[in-house]
Amino acid sequence: MRGKSDKRKSGRRRRYSGKKRRNLRAFLLSAAAVILAALAAALIYRFTPTSKTMDLQEYFGSSGKDGTCTIIVDGRAYPDAGTIVDGEVYASAGWIREHLTTRFYEDAETSAVLFTDGDGTWEYRNAQTTFTSDDGRSAQTEHPVVLVTDGQTQLWLAYCLKSADFSASWYIGESDMTGAATSPARVVLRSGGAQDNTATLARDTKLRYRGGIKSPILSSLAQGETVSVVSDLGDWTEVLTRDGITGYVKSRYLSGRQTGTVAHTFEGAYSHVLLGQKIVLGWLTSNSSVLDGDENDPAAAEELNVVSPTWYTVTDTAGNVDDTVSGSLVTELKNRGLSVWPLISDFTEDVDSKALLSSRAARNAMITRLMADADQYGYDGINLDFEAVTSDSAPDFLQFVRELSVECRKRKIILSVDNYIPVQSREYYNYEEQSDYVDYIIMMDYDEHWSTSEPGSASSLDFFRTNLTSALAKVDRRQLVCGCPFYTRIYSVTGGVSSGREYGMQEALDTVAAAGVTPVWDDGVGQYTAAWSSGDTQYYAWLEEERSFTLRMQAVKESGCAGAAFWQLGKELPDIWDIVREELG
Repeated sequence: MRGKSDKRKSGRRRRYSGKKRRNLRAFLLSAAAVILAALAAALIYRFTPTSKTMDLQEYFGSSGKDGTCTIIVDGRAYPDAGTIVDGEVYASAGWIREHLTTRFYEDAETSAVLFTDGDGTWEYRNAQTTFTSDDGRSAQTEHPVVLVTDGQTQLWLAYCLKSADFSASWYIGESDMTGAATSPARVVLRSGGAQDNTATLARDTKLRYRGGIKSPILSSLAQGETVSVVSDLGDWTEVLTRDGITGYVKSRYLSGRQTGTVAHTFEGAYSHVLLGQKIVLGWLTSNSSVLDGDENDPAAAEELNVVSPTWYTVTDTAGNVDDTVSGSLVTELKNRGLSVWPLISDFTEDVDSKALLSSRAARNAMITRLMADADQYGYDGINLDFEAVTSDSAPDFLQFVRELSVECRKRKIILSVDNYIPVQSREYYNYEEQSDYVDYIIMMDYDEHWSTSEPGSASSLDFFRTNLTSALAKVDRRQLVCGCPFYTRIYSVTGGVSSGREYGMQEALDTVAAAGVTPVWDDGVGQYTAAWSSGDTQYYAWLEEERSFTLRMQAVKESGCAGAAFWQLGKELPDIWDIVREELG
């Protein structure tokens, strides 16, 4: 009995075991099917492009309010920067000045907008369509150039673009086949001369917000459409469309790549009066030194062709000017074959730059005075040396330069402007804008260290060369004159307090010799240096002499710029002029 029972139990176990295996097999097959379906779904999802679109108002960040317009400059969108009035786009004068052109000047004194061209200054007033210039011209426009709304000055964008180097595409009031607006109103601007790497679409495709088929669609692009390539990112390429949308397309859909530039729409170059030879200018601070007949007089140097006497100083915010003009000196200098460009400065400490330059009456007063003397004494040019200009008064200074340039141009006399080196903190002086109106930009390539700074060179060689390169990136080399120092500073440091005193070349050499110190050449700065102590005071000197000066003149020559200007006559060593003749003659 036990044996049969064991067999039956064994059979049941086999039957149950087989059933379990069948159930397990079925479960595994079912699970595999589910997994395969999930994988298939995941693969389908992964490789199926999304059809989700991004609203362009959201993309541009525009409010979508009626009458607003987004302005796109070189791919960067400025939401609602424009206002649409009677189908035309207006933008604030401040926005125009910051992003397009500084030439439309808001004159606070007269509540007008001024625009100075090569012949005179136009005056635009609120809501007017007829205009006059101060030289007797008149003009009329279809729409007002200026609209004042809630105290804000708005300028007609299309009119401003006539005086700014931007190509423009307009997307105002466009609609699709249903009559619905296809996108926010916008204007697309591209800077003339900017690099423009283009490509053509080899097939219809979608422009996506990010690289990847799961990124929302910004727009549909057609085969044969041209786009600008912003950056290559492997399988995807960032592009800018002609209607101002920056997004991504698959790289393999792009063909016919070309490298080019955006066409210029405005050159803006006014006529210039140039000397026709390398400029060798010396600033002169003493009237008597050139009248004594001494053959060693610096103004008698054969290499010199321009003298700039420092005669004029602005004394108040009304534009009144003090002077030390010498008519006999003008005659003496001109008899020696020298051009005379008197200098006007703003060095009076209690004259507020903004108050002075923002006053049209004050600007006119300064210009009228200078031109009257130019007519009386026969000046060959004017040298403008305004060093107290602030970022706040910079627009006013530029307008003064424009207005002064017109009067100089009428008389065919040269206008030069002295400028700090083109560092970021002084960018507001705007070399580019100045150079369109003035004849020469004189870069004062010195004061790397100054009287109250830590001790250091007035103009080390690397400093000097770097500034030349930077300036030539902004100004035509035919208009750039490099200002060079005839001076140095010797610093005294007592109790951690530094003070620098200015010395002429020979005076500094004599001071170091009197201290019993032998100068050591420093390749790092391109100068001889010296250091010594007396009591509790340490002295440091970076010397100017023939060797250091030669290196600077070689840099000027290699740059191909228009010449050199020297501060100041009388502080140089006699042999300096031989170096000028050899390097610049």
